[in-house]
Amino acid sequence: MSWSPRNVAAPRAWWTVIATLTLAIMLGSSAFAKVPGTLLFEGALKNQAGGPVADGKYSLSFAMYGSQTANSAFWTEANVSVTVAGGHFTYALGTKSPISTAALGSAPQVWLGVKVAADPELNRQQVHAHAFALRAKVADVAEGINCTGCVSSTAIKWIGSLDLSGHGLKVDAISAKSVNAASISAGVFLGDGSKLSGIKMAQGLCPAGQVMVGINGDGSIKCDQLKSSVEGGALAKVSNGALSNQFVDSFSGTAEIKIPDNNPIGVSDEIDVPDLGTVEKLTIDLHLSNSALEQLEVILFDPANVKYELYNKNGSGNSLKATYPFPNKLVKGDLSTWIGKNPKGKWRLHVIDHAFKNNQFDGAIHKWTVNLHTVSNSKLQVKGKLITGGGVVIGGSSEACNADNEGLLRKNKGAGLELCESGKWVAWRRNHCPAPGVIIDGVCLADVFAGNANFRDGSLRCASLHADICTDSQSWVLRRSHMLDSTKNWTNSFADNDSSQWSEVNGGTGDNHAWTDGYQVPCCYNITPSRPADKVVDGVRVVYVHNKQNVYWRQAARYCTAMNADLCSKSEYWVLRKKKVITVNVWASDHSDNDSASYKKGIGSVSDNPSINSHYGFACCATGRVDKSSCPVPRIGGVCAIHIANENKYTWDQVATDCAKRKAQVCSMSQTAVLRNKKKLTASANWTASYSDNDSNNAAIAVGNVGDDHKNTSKYAYACCL
Repeated sequence: MSWSPRNVAAPRAWWTVIATLTLAIMLGSSAFAKVPGTLLFEGALKNQAGGPVADGKYSLSFAMYGSQTANSAFWTEANVSVTVAGGHFTYALGTKSPISTAALGSAPQVWLGVKVAADPELNRQQVHAHAFALRAKVADVAEGINCTGCVSSTAIKWIGSLDLSGHGLKVDAISAKSVNAASISAGVFLGDGSKLSGIKMAQGLCPAGQVMVGINGDGSIKCDQLKSSVEGGALAKVSNGALSNQFVDSFSGTAEIKIPDNNPIGVSDEIDVPDLGTVEKLTIDLHLSNSALEQLEVILFDPANVKYELYNKNGSGNSLKATYPFPNKLVKGDLSTWIGKNPKGKWRLHVIDHAFKNNQFDGAIHKWTVNLHTVSNSKLQVKGKLITGGGVVIGGSSEACNADNEGLLRKNKGAGLELCESGKWVAWRRNHCPAPGVIIDGVCLADVFAGNANFRDGSLRCASLHADICTDSQSWVLRRSHMLDSTKNWTNSFADNDSSQWSEVNGGTGDNHAWTDGYQVPCCYNITPSRPADKVVDGVRVVYVHNKQNVYWRQAARYCTAMNADLCSKSEYWVLRKKKVITVNVWASDHSDNDSASYKKGIGSVSDNPSINSHYGFACCATGRVDKSSCPVPRIGGVCAIHIANENKYTWDQVATDCAKRKAQVCSMSQTAVLRNKKKLTASANWTASYSDNDSNNAAIAVGNVGDDHKNTSKYAYACCL
């Protein structure tokens, strides 16, 4: 928390000296009368959390002491106002209260104390030798020093070199057009050295074609070949193996090209090699067949149309598999001349069959490949994690999406991160289906537990995968894709069949069934990737809104899952309807049972036990579950419950609004069943995302003792889940 000089009761700030105290006077007897006796002080103010305090003006007091524990100060300067920006400030000590040079000179040590507003003095910091330069003014002007043989520097002109008979020359700074010395030793070198010339390393320069890759213990430099192919090259050695710009690429020609029989024109194929950098190694793989290799001629042309004879009637048999130039030698030409050059361009293979067999086709080029080891001029491989302080710029908005850029990411202003895919830039969607999940028509199915699992055990099984029992809408999509067999299945809203209207969703579980009934259990993940067009309404991320009452349940469910989202839950619709994002009757992820019109404010005037063939509107919401491996709080039996309110005092409006503001959903019935099983949700009744209908008390394992068809003004506990 930041504070100001007027708020003296605020939490104490912290300070650190971030630079040495800088003497604000110059030494030189003729200038003393003009130079103020001040010391420039630089510091930083931080809050208790370690971050910088808010920008503004702060009241500081300074004091100098003769020791770290001295009770009284020999100089003080109180209640000065300093301007702090980004936590940093500077101030010239002595501006208001001149520093006594006599006292400063007589003090065995100087310790500086600082107070912020009315806070106690912070830990004292020792002032080192620079501050005592103030004594130089006193020594020359006030006290006077007798000097015999003193000569002004302006009266000295050196002719030749300055030789101190083996003694070193110690100066604060050297300003010269040239310095000629056998060796120069300095603790600090100021400047970038851009105007220095003739400086050599301890053991000379690296030979031509080599670069420095390290420094030996004796100070001499290590050199290595610029194009070394060992361990990733010089860049890998300099970076301790973390970086490399060496790459191995292979480019294959057309497969299965028939060779014309007894044809002097022959057949050709081309490989267009992109701009990769500089060649370290180049080989050609060749596999072909012919009835008489002893009459076959194989020629390679490089991008400069230079001819290389790979094979020229110099063998027998009917199959040729070779790699040039090693272990197989060329008949004519030298591919090693490409080392150090850029292989960009068209490489052409030409095959001629000089023997007669049928004057049609005789054999084929099965495969040929140009293999390249290159030092890239455009790519850099990071082996391990890349950690940057300023972020990473990926491509640019003008990049073309072509075969060379397939898989490239770019940041496009206004559209977010995009991926080059099949010749088009598309919004990049991070993997929303973590292992072992598989995407089925947009639904990320984690697993299906077949057999006779009751609702509690099914909920625990899915939660153990960090998933949830699939919603009604997801279950319908999975049944449509034949991923759920004909047996009955649970959904995360308890799979009530509402007068047998919803067998397409749950296989015909019946009305108001017991939680102990045994059904199969589909578990879903689903992490909806972000899209530039998404809208966040009071914490609810909306992917799509269809505000017309003309859509079947099947259409609505399929549309949302195809966008890797889901139909909004009842709790999300409550928020959306308050903001008038949706105004018509809507389908929800639990098929919108209205519970005797109790939920009209959320889904509209949908009937009780609505028919699957009814026409309503709908909205698609981003699924609220976090990635399998992540959760900001410890999971409870696998459930990521970020907030639990364990008292029966919250209305439905309060619950839906609070969870949405936390960018979460009210937990589903299957999730609350896990929380109740783990004794983390213990209130006698609780809300869920599907409004907590208790189905004649059969769902008490998930919702407690809430009644059937309760009012939205009822007061229950709740939990928010990701």
